[in-house]
Amino acid sequence: MNISIRGLVLLLLTLALGAKVVRLYHPYTFTHADAGWQIISVISLAEDGDLDMRNQLGGEVQAAGDQVALGRHGQWYDVHEYLLPLLALPFYLLFGINGTLIFNFLASILLLVLVYEICRKNSSELAALGAAVAAFIVLEDVSTVYYFSTDTLGAVLLAGSIVCVIYRRPALGGLVFGLAFLGRFSNIAALPGMLFFAAAFGGKHAAYRFTCAFVPGLLGFALGNHLMFGSPFTCSYFRQAYAVDGVLQVVSQERFFSFEHVGRNLWNMFINRSTGFAVSAPLMLFGFLFGLPALWRNARPTVLAIVVISAGQLLFFAFYENALANGGGPRHVLGMLMLWAAPLAACFDQALMPGQNR
Repeated sequence: MNISIRGLVLLLLTLALGAKVVRLYHPYTFTHADAGWQIISVISLAEDGDLDMRNQLGGEVQAAGDQVALGRHGQWYDVHEYLLPLLALPFYLLFGINGTLIFNFLASILLLVLVYEICRKNSSELAALGAAVAAFIVLEDVSTVYYFSTDTLGAVLLAGSIVCVIYRRPALGGLVFGLAFLGRFSNIAALPGMLFFAAAFGGKHAAYRFTCAFVPGLLGFALGNHLMFGSPFTCSYFRQAYAVDGVLQVVSQERFFSFEHVGRNLWNMFINRSTGFAVSAPLMLFGFLFGLPALWRNARPTVLAIVVISAGQLLFFAFYENALANGGGPRHVLGMLMLWAAPLAACFDQALMPGQNR
């Protein structure tokens, strides 16, 4: 396919996402829920040079809600990952609060490009573009475009790491995966699959280089935890605070993890009427279920890596009792859903070129 056609399709997807953002735009309407707290962290960085939100919230305990992680010296940190505010700070300084929306929009576009690159490794260009269109539909359905989302950033960095690995840049892939972990802590569940990817595409030495390059991300995680919460093993989710009788009390999110309803949660992630993949990402689910056999013929290591990464992500959130809250089912595993575009592209190839192997 002529490169201008590929560029045209990606341009049209960019314009479509941009049109949605413009159509929905009204000042501050993208700052609800988690996004608002992340934006307050950005403002704190710009105004105070730190992530402590006490100044921005006026020190009012009730204003903290349930979205604050209590620091080692009483600081009020956002309970979510801090990489997103750090990366978005230049956009805020240039464009104000709207800069955070611009950052998220650009991240969404980059995610579609990375999905295309992942699919193109083992599929035709036309099929890869079709899979990128399917990814666009998922972004529309899970409502992460008109937002300021750690889920989008986490998915971008995970997809970026995969692209580096499959194009035989394991050290860069490990470095990017370290950022993916810092951007969305749950990406750690994809580590076994990423190591499998690295070994499949470059042998044990590639897996070793990937691991070594991932170490700075782990060290950054440990250092950040130590500076903010007093221990390298204590992250923000273990220090979530709730206002009780005018006082913030720490209640760790560990309480949401349980073996009791794993089967039920896993089933609901697929078929829940409002957030299940069958509703929120039917094309990707179709690709995962029916495209893996087609992809297996020519890319067995890729199939195995997709299965391992998916199993890790699904099991992690199956143990999480709050996984389906607020549309969490699809957005929590956005990176995994984007990876399912690869078998979907194989389905497209099978339909376009029946009986042919690439």
